[in-house]
Amino acid sequence: MNIPFYRLVEVTLYSMLNLMPFLFLMLYLFRRHMRFSRHATVTLVVIMGIIQIGLGFSTAFFSVTSEFMSLASLVVYAGFFFIVTKDNVGRLSFVLLVMANLGNLV
Repeated sequence: MNIPFYRLVEVTLYSMLNLMPFLFLMLYLFRRHMRFSRHATVTLVVIMGIIQIGLGFSTAFFSVTSEFMSLASLVVYAGFFFIVTKDNVGRLSFVLLVMANLGNLV
């Protein structure tokens, strides 16, 4: 399968533009409740970005349904925020579900 370079850049850019606003908003909301240092948190953000790009590639270039990838993204987001922040689980769940609902609304 020969995938053009512009398509790879397009999927990468779309994945990052889809992730970053909500990621920065969530990190800002819980900035005083971080479990790790800033360096470790940035490393985890980069790892999450790579996972998100991989999910975007699997949706764009392979026969994986977008509904499954949307669910997989939500699981990755939830896992990330439960690992990175040390706050009440109820508060984290509420904010995560509100942000996921807002992301699906747009």
